[in-house]
Amino acid sequence: MKNIIVILAATFFICTYPVRSHAYESHLSYWFGQFEKILYLPSAEDCYRLGVNYLTGKGVQKNERLALIFFTQSASGGFAPAQFVLGRFYALGVIVPQDYNKAIEWFNYSAGQGNAEAQFYLGNLYQNGEGIEQNYDKAFDYFHKAALQGNLMAQSALGIMYLEGKGCKQDFSKAFLWTRKSAEQGNSFAQYILGSLYDTGKGTDLDYFKAKELYQKSADQGYEGALYKLGTMYEAGHGVLQDFQTALFYYHKAADQENTDAQLRLGEIYHEGKLVPQDEATAKEYFKQSCLNRSQKGCDKYRLLNTK
Repeated sequence: MKNIIVILAATFFICTYPVRSHAYESHLSYWFGQFEKILYLPSAEDCYRLGVNYLTGKGVQKNERLALIFFTQSASGGFAPAQFVLGRFYALGVIVPQDYNKAIEWFNYSAGQGNAEAQFYLGNLYQNGEGIEQNYDKAFDYFHKAALQGNLMAQSALGIMYLEGKGCKQDFSKAFLWTRKSAEQGNSFAQYILGSLYDTGKGTDLDYFKAKELYQKSADQGYEGALYKLGTMYEAGHGVLQDFQTALFYYHKAADQENTDAQLRLGEIYHEGKLVPQDEATAKEYFKQSCLNRSQKGCDKYRLLNTK
């Protein structure tokens, strides 16, 4: 009878206690301990799978409270993927209150076991200074660890650090190497960056044809920066036959996705009246959009047109 009462009390707590209360997490371990005394508990890996099922509603009724319990039990049992999931929950404020200290703690546990996703996220936090003091050296180290394991996001991030010389000595050849690894795995951002390296001859030979091919792959996945770059290539005739109408097509597609460079260029085109009939009102609108997207040039040109 006592066991039944414990199970009912624990179930009532799980289903009724407010998830975002700070007291919730402290009570989880208590009730899990009560369950443990009377029930057989699955392994840490099984707990993780149960957490995924309750989080997504796969084969069971979706229940975020139960998902959190199973992820917590799995993570406490040392299962790295669950530790990473808890880190994300705390970093994003999902199910639990946002808490960067706990996020970093769980990411560290997971990364310490070699989890590439956790290593990448720690690198990201150090790079951006989110919840922790910005540190490019540590960001580089974590990106490098994850990149060596084939994490495509970390490979791309590492390439950018070599490109900009943050956390390491600037090295265009290594920037090219790591960006290419990520691009070959289908990362649209890496394809865009690799295209720009071919486009400018940094870390590799200048090659407009390869640049255009990579921009196209990235643009086909919807990356707005690549759409803008395709516009510049068709306007200049680099790697393609010069085609102003196609250039405008890509500029408009990029601008529709809030690409500030495309908005600025369209403002210039309508202001100049060379590729299209001059239209000051449309030019002003594009300069305004670019300015709202934090382009200083867009703000300056918008202000200049307003003074006329």
